[in-house]
Order: sequence, then C-alpha cells, then structure tokens
Amino acid sequence: MTSGQWIKPSEKNFLERLKSDGIRCFQWKCKKNKFKYKTLYLDALEERLFYLPTSKRNSWNNTIFISDLQQVFHGVPNGAITKKKKEIRIPKANPNLLLTLLSEDYMVFKIIDETARNQLKNELEALISKINTSHPPGPLKFWDSLYDVVNSNKSYGVDREELKKVLKSKNINSSNKDIKKMIKNLYSNTKEIVKEDFVQIYKHISSHQEEMKLFLQYAKTYKPLPSTSPEYRQDIWNNAFLTKSEFEKYIEEERKNLSANELQEENELFKDNKMSFEGFVKFLLSDHCCLFRKQDGHLNQDMNQPLHNYFINSSHNTYLLGNQLTSISSLEAYKAAFRRGAKLIEIDAWDNDDDVIVTHGNTFTSTIRLENVAETIRDFAFCISPYPLIISLENHCGIEGQKKIANYFKDILKDALYMHPYDDSIPIPSPEDLRNRVILKFKKSVESEPDGEDISNSEKPSNVPELCKDLCDLVCICKSEKFKNLEDAIKSPENIFPSISENKFLVVESKIAKSDNFSQLFEYTSRHIAKIYPKGIRIDSSNLEPIKYWKYGFQVVALNFQKSDAGMLLNDALFRQNEMCGYILKPEHLRKKEYFATSGFATKEVSFNFKIISALHLPKPYSSTSSEVIDPYVVIDVYDANGNSSISKKTHSVNNNGFYPVWNTLMTNIKVSNPELSFLVLKVYDHDNFSRDDSIGMYAVQVSNMNKGHCWLPLNDKKITLIYNISLVHYQQIEIIDQFRHGKIVLVKITLWFVGG
Repeated sequence: MTSGQWIKPSEKNFLERLKSDGIRCFQWKCKKNKFKYKTLYLDALEERLFYLPTSKRNSWNNTIFISDLQQVFHGVPNGAITKKKKEIRIPKANPNLLLTLLSEDYMVFKIIDETARNQLKNELEALISKINTSHPPGPLKFWDSLYDVVNSNKSYGVDREELKKVLKSKNINSSNKDIKKMIKNLYSNTKEIVKEDFVQIYKHISSHQEEMKLFLQYAKTYKPLPSTSPEYRQDIWNNAFLTKSEFEKYIEEERKNLSANELQEENELFKDNKMSFEGFVKFLLSDHCCLFRKQDGHLNQDMNQPLHNYFINSSHNTYLLGNQLTSISSLEAYKAAFRRGAKLIEIDAWDNDDDVIVTHGNTFTSTIRLENVAETIRDFAFCISPYPLIISLENHCGIEGQKKIANYFKDILKDALYMHPYDDSIPIPSPEDLRNRVILKFKKSVESEPDGEDISNSEKPSNVPELCKDLCDLVCICKSEKFKNLEDAIKSPENIFPSISENKFLVVESKIAKSDNFSQLFEYTSRHIAKIYPKGIRIDSSNLEPIKYWKYGFQVVALNFQKSDAGMLLNDALFRQNEMCGYILKPEHLRKKEYFATSGFATKEVSFNFKIISALHLPKPYSSTSSEVIDPYVVIDVYDANGNSSISKKTHSVNNNGFYPVWNTLMTNIKVSNPELSFLVLKVYDHDNFSRDDSIGMYAVQVSNMNKGHCWLPLNDKKITLIYNISLVHYQQIEIIDQFRHGKIVLVKITLWFVGG
C-alpha cells in the first residue's frame, strides 16, 4: 500500500475517514533529515490534527491544534527548511507530493495520492479560516482541550513527569517554588491527575487580577471571600457571577457602542440568568472587545469615488517566495497575496522558447508559466473582495511573446478583463464601478527603462522590444509612463500611472522640501495614481516604510508580501479595515484641494498614556529549545505620519514566565499629530543575556481605529501576519485588557485624550 492510501476501505465521507481511519503518509524528520512513515488523522470537531505512531514518552507532542496553524501549502519554499538559523535541504522528493504546514515550526508530509492531498489541504484551510473569523476560545476550554491531547493514549490521567513537560512547553517554570508546591500537593495521594485537577492548575497559575477587579466592580450580588483567603481566587472562578442587570450596567458604562442585536449574541454566556467569571472573560475575548473595533472590519467606506482617492493594497514582485536573487517563483505566492487582500500585483514576463514565463530577470530565481499565473488570477483574485485587481505588467518579450501575453489574458480572464477606452471627459471609474474586473497597467510607449525596475546599466536590455498592438489595446485607465518630474506629471492625463523607485522619490521630496511647496505634490496625488516601489539593492526583500509615502497621498506602495517586517506589519494594519477589501479611502486632507496648505500636513494631536499590564500563553521563539522558558518584555513603537517615528518605550523583562508575565509598566505622554495615518506597534521579545533578543510576537494598529473599553489584541507571528479586526477610538479613557487567540495573549491598559483640535 502506498502513501496517501486509506488504512482500510470505507463508505465514510472524507472528514469521517480522516478522523477514524487516517491516511498513510511520510513525515519529514529534521534530526535525521529523512521521511518516516506515519498515519495522519484530522478531528475537525476538536479542531486538531495528529499522527501515529509516536513514542509513548512524547505521546502528547504528536498533536497540532488547527488554531496554531498559520498556512498550508504544497511543496516547500526554496526546497529547504531553516532550523536554528541553519538551512536544511529536504531530501530529493517531488515537491508536488509534499504538503507543508506552518505553525510555530514547519511540518512537511509526503502524500502520494493527489486527491487526498488536495482534499486535506482544502479542509485545513477551511478550518483555519473558520477559527480566524470566530470568537477565540475561553482559556479554560483551551486548557481542557490540552488535557484531552495529553491524555489521548491513557486510560486514567496525567502523571507528574508528563505534567512537567506540558508546563514547560507552555512557558511555565515547573521549578518555581510555588508551582513545585502545587505539583507536590496534586500528586500527594495519586500517581496521575484527572481533568478537574488539571484545569485547577490553570486557575492557580493565571491570576487574571485585572479582569477580576473589573468583574467585582459590577458583581455586587456576589459576596467574595476576604482577599487574604487562600481560596479567594478559586471561589471567584467557581462561584462568582454577574446578573443580567449587572452585566447591562457594565455595558452601559464601558461599551455604549454595542447594539441590542450584538448583545443578543452574548446570551449563551448566561446560565440561569447568571454570567460566571469564566463567561465574563470569554466576553472580554470576543470580537466586541478587540482593540480594532468590530464595525471597522465591516465594509463601511464610500466605494464610489475615483480610484485615485484610495490607498490600494499592493505587492512587489508578487511571484517570489523569498529573496530577490535566488528564491523560488511560485503560484502559491500569488495565492498568498490574494488571501492577504492584495489588489495590485506584479508580473515580470520573459520569452522562453515558445512560451512566456514569469521570473525576476537576470537573477537566479526560478520560473513559472504566465498561462498558469493568469489561471491563478482568474481563480483567486477575488477570493477576499470583489473590488478590482490591477496587474502591473513589466514586459521583456518580443512581438510574438507579447501576442501570447495578450491572448492568455483575453482567453483566460475573458469578460473580467477591463478594456473600455479612457475618456478624459468623465472621472476615472470607482472600485464599485469596477467590481470583479482586472485592469492592466503597462507601458504603451517604448522607453529605455522598464516599468517598475530600478536596475543598473548592465541589466538594461540592449535592444528595447517593439510593442505589440494586441497587448497595448488592453491598456486603458492605467497607462504606465516614466516619471520625469513633478511639474510635468501634474499636467498629464488622469490615466497616467507612473512607477517611482524609493531612491528617485528621495530626490523629488528633497526638491519639494527646499521650496516648501508640498501642496503641489498633494495636488498631483489627488488626481493621479502613482506607485512607489523598493529600491533595487533590497536583495533580501526587505520593505520600505509605507507611511512615508501614504502621508503624501501615494495610493500604491508596493511591498514584498513574503517578508514579515515592519513595513508589512504597518500595511496589514492599514488594510485590515473596510472588510480587508484592498481599498481604503484616503483621509479628506489628501483628497480635497482646500486642505493642500503649503505646510502640507494635517494636524490633530493626540496624546497617549499606556500601561502594559500582563500577557498570557506567550509562545516560545522559533530559535528556542524545548527546555527554555522565556523572559518576555514589551516594546512600544509609535509611527507618526508627520515624522515622529522614533518614539520607542519598553517594559522590564519578567524572568522565566511566558505563561502569565505581569509588567504593570506605565508609559506616558506619547503624542501623534496625524492619527489617521499614525500607528502604534507593540512588540514582545525574549530577553537573552548572551545573544540577540528573539521576537515572540508583534501587533500594529492605526491610531484612528482603536476601540474603547477593555479589549484584547492579537500578536502576529514573525513568519506570517495574522489578520484581525480592531476599532475606532473616541479619544477618551481606554483600557485594553486581554487577548486569547491561538495561545497568544497580551494585556494592555491605554488612556487617550485630545491635546488639540
């Protein structure tokens, strides 16, 4: 029997068979760098994936929670996995047979059966999407599920050594005096503990002091034990409650923005008209209490204005999975960009025998066929939203190749391809006008410098190709031309869409600054779409800082989506709103001429006070060993569109505690002067005395999107950014409490107020 076949014949559907029978496969083992036979199971109800056989000693370690999965894809990026800063090449295997799961680490499975492999990928992606858009689980449910995993191969309970391993895996120092005493008491009369005792460990370790303080502020019917009592916290977990009227009072004072219909959703948290403390914590972790207001995640902006009035989510060299010199070109890179809301993608087309390929020219990157790229666009371009996709095409093909490009686009995209001629007597169409349409951006005139490339003289083609009429006829409202100077650009028709390298813009910006005539630049970007792209020396695919260009009104700032750095973090924060549709209406001062003052920048100063309180269930860094327990600390960076991006403050580190570290660090008097284009970035690191501190997680939020009341916030992993909704701040006192999502929680308290108009 081969890999990918079922263990036994069955009439069950796919999910039932995955749960009960399993599927044969081979798992890649890093230590020996070879594949080992496994049987893979998926329990969709419990939202976990597990495999057998595995050693009894590590039986709990063979389970992967779907909530911990970030991405599932065919093959392996670059054909190698990086472990502890070393690149390990996967043994020779057909990449089409491999399925890679990305969580805190890479897991690679070889599954021969194509149907089973594709079905498993689809089911996992559906589960990931479901979890990411649903309420986060309560902490007790997570701990309860963890017990079931740990005890999956046992008949009674969890022994002492297994418990210590679990605690260490969750960043709990089992050698701590208090925890050692707790373990000793638990096992004083037994060799194994049951689920009830296991859950009590969570209640003992995580104090939830701030949540308890808030809860008791409204739970007037409940009579707590004296705070000095050893049973004080336990009694709150087990016996405390809010009546409906007490909860409604909390809503009235803390969450006035919630509607009656939204509150109806929380009725399930009541039992006999009482809400327990656990139910209250679940509410604090619901999407109503996210730092990004739930309403801002909805499609709530005017989508009927001309395209140049929007910021557009844009990808640079979209086809690449890694660096700009040696990495793999992949259709998966396009799919990942679409899933992240990209609405402008790039295609570099080159002749290859009798075909057209996509690759980064004059480098060692691999190739993919343009025909397959067009099919991927057809199938995935509108998976997140129906608003238009712009293809930024860089042509390196001769006449015959260009004819093939035109035919591929017309034959595959069909009616989706927008081909209406530009009419300067009417406004440029709006995103609403262009629903489900694909727009081609391309140079219809022959110039010596290819569009969108900042290349050296040695890389420039010696013979610039002639242009094919069939291809040129596909270009209408997005015609590329070289940007020569601002004066000429302002006079150009509104359908002229130039690409400007970050180096070239530095020259333009310097010239404007000398004359202090920024209004001219604002006038240009208010009527023309223009694209800023990274300079050519960013070989590692690092990103520029997009705020520097958004503040001038540039609609398109093309970023390397495969690089999870500060640039992408800020990009995700901007485009998280408006249902992640890829189009964000620019602030009024960037759209209307009456705001184009000589000084050039809007001012609405906001001052922040932050109190970073605590965190829960922080993960280990990628480079850590299983025996390590982290020493976390928090850094707050504030990016102000008007130039104050150097603001940075941090907490102290908490030794040996990643499960529930408490900081209680107050950060005062942080100011921004353009809240609609200013961002708060929170980063959590693991302190190390002997080497560079490792990143644990990060989060960025646009200042004008922040919610009020007690809120949770998600942490983004450094390899991939998770997208969540956040909310609009009303610039009054705000307390940001807790986040429980994919095992990563941060507790923050923030106060905001207006300093000026």
